[in-house]
Amino acid sequence: MDIYGNQELRILAVACLCSCKNLHLLVAHGFQFSVEELQFLTKTFESISSRTLELETKDGYDVANIMNVFAEEVFEDEMLF
Repeated sequence: MDIYGNQELRILAVACLCSCKNLHLLVAHGFQFSVEELQFLTKTFESISSRTLELETKDGYDVANIMNVFAEEVFEDEMLF
C-alpha cells in the first residue's frame, strides 16, 4: 500500500495499517517519523520487527534496519530487533 504524500494520515493511522495481516509493504514516503514513533511501531507490531511488513521511509529504508543501526551507533549494542 502506498500512502505517499497523504498529509492527512498521522502515526495512529499508520499504526492501524501496520495491524493489517495481509499487508506486506507500506510505502510511507513523505512522512517524517520521530525516533519515538519508530520505536513505537517496531516494538508494538511484530510484523514490522520480524519484517513480515516492510515500512519504507522516504529514503527507501526499512524501519527495523534504521532502528538497529541507531542502536548500534548510539548504544554500541547488538541488534534490537
